[in-house]
Amino acid sequence: MAADNSWGAIPSVILVQILSYLSLCDKLNVTSTCRRWRGCLFHPLMWQKAFFGYPNSEGSVCAAKFLAQKCGHFVSQAIVKFDSSNPKIVKETLELFRSLACNRRLQQITLKPSSCYIEWPHERGTSLDRFLDTFEDIAKNARSLHHISFGCMQEFTDHFDTLLPVLATHQADSLESLHISSIKEDPEDYELFELPLSTFENFYRLRVLSMDYDHLTNNLLLSFIDSRKAKLEKLNIHVHGIDPNQERITNRTWRRLRQHSPHLRVSLNLMHSPEGCSRMLDILQSAMPVSTFRQLFCSGLNDMALSFIMRHYRKTLESVYIIEGMTDRQPNPILPQADGEHPFVMMAWCCKNLRHLTLIGYRMYEYDLRAIACVRPELETFAIPECCITYYQDDPDAPDGNAELTSQTWIEVYEGLRRHWEPIPDSKLHPAVFDEHVDAESAYLPMLLQDQEWTAKCSTTQNV
Repeated sequence: MAADNSWGAIPSVILVQILSYLSLCDKLNVTSTCRRWRGCLFHPLMWQKAFFGYPNSEGSVCAAKFLAQKCGHFVSQAIVKFDSSNPKIVKETLELFRSLACNRRLQQITLKPSSCYIEWPHERGTSLDRFLDTFEDIAKNARSLHHISFGCMQEFTDHFDTLLPVLATHQADSLESLHISSIKEDPEDYELFELPLSTFENFYRLRVLSMDYDHLTNNLLLSFIDSRKAKLEKLNIHVHGIDPNQERITNRTWRRLRQHSPHLRVSLNLMHSPEGCSRMLDILQSAMPVSTFRQLFCSGLNDMALSFIMRHYRKTLESVYIIEGMTDRQPNPILPQADGEHPFVMMAWCCKNLRHLTLIGYRMYEYDLRAIACVRPELETFAIPECCITYYQDDPDAPDGNAELTSQTWIEVYEGLRRHWEPIPDSKLHPAVFDEHVDAESAYLPMLLQDQEWTAKCSTTQNV
């Protein structure tokens, strides 16, 4: 019998290989040719990674639901972005989790909610229990989970006292990246639960961890110092309130951990935490390898802590992000150091690896902008709002009040950074900067969720 030379007779294994080289748009166009080709579109090899988007629109929900039905049972990497304020969307998201619970191939699951608070479709307890049960099924059925992010949602992370042992039992030999840190609905009043820290001893491949400062202990960090275990590469710490009985992590613990894991980077995030700001010297230690420092709506700066940071993190600090609300659109003052120097000018000068500096809600004089640009031209991000830039009032040549930058200042900042630069327009600032009654969570949630994305194994060296 003569061989069939038609395109429709191409073996599926070859067709799937061809499709793997095409963009998603081209795949959709090609597979619209016939039913057989369309069937190859949903071959497991074509969907190693899937983005399930559940925004607040009917068409997008239908598309995500279709993708979940087709790929949920075999996709390896699942990123779930959903509107957590919409009960209907939350219900569809729960249906996706049920599909993922039957997926033996699942290796990564990342949740990206629109808010860390959830509007449940049914009674809260019933819906939450369903999610927790479904996630336990995911942990039990997946052959090899490498990455889990709970999207900073407090309602989920508050139950990790039961979920963590399940993970330790079924995924201890595979889990590399675990994110159980949260954003508290009320940072000044929340219930503490006891996390079974001993179960961390079972995770032999864990190298990236996000957790709340409430659960951080010396014994937990010391449990990573084990020749049989992977070296810890990244630790994201969320600080809310600080319990009076909170254990202080000693400098000796950080030193020992750093000796064992020399490439460790710590991201320290204070959120609506005046107490954390005032007690920052209880948190910071000289051997703590802080690479990212964020202070988000904490009602003030700790001058002594800033001095500590610039003295001890000269080689590790890479990013500083500070945002604070303003009253009557007036920026908050920054007090000079004891020697009269501006703390952030000195930080830019001392910290040789600083690449990102964002200051929102605090007054910056134009000559401080020029100084920072001059001493740290390597800055990739230098974000200052227009409304926070002020001229020095004792300068007789300065315009009256808070005027715009002079052309000379623009030129000097440009020349310092060796690239185009301009301040943040006031219209681009989050409303919470100007109005204390606005929920500020959306000002920083995307940034914290980005910390929890999957990253390949660290291969770069870091100065210690």
